[in-house]
Amino acid sequence: MIARALIHDPPALFLDEPTRGLDPIATHEVRLAIEQLSQYGKTILLTTHLFEEADQLCRRIAFIVNGHMVAIDTSQNLKLSRGKRSLELAISDPNKVDHHALLILSMDEPKDQQYLAELMS
Repeated sequence: MIARALIHDPPALFLDEPTRGLDPIATHEVRLAIEQLSQYGKTILLTTHLFEEADQLCRRIAFIVNGHMVAIDTSQNLKLSRGKRSLELAISDPNKVDHHALLILSMDEPKDQQYLAELMS
């Protein structure tokens, strides 16, 4: 598929979910090919439902919802602006009947940061 698209040496490629339905080895090979094409100066527009794939391959990511672009930025900036920093802890207390607890702390909340510091001391 990619080889056919490159026959005429276009300056840009439009790839619609190029790894969908592929096994892990073929997915890895396609991703390597996309990275190499980008290094050779090709502009690549890639559609994917896999954020991990976009994160790995793209310099800029856009989210389209109902045909409208709702966000566009670098992966890092999108994660920082939209994501929440959290920490998941498994706590064991042998003195309690139910001595295993799962706790999720928000690292953006001062009270959760304080609680984590207390747990660690």
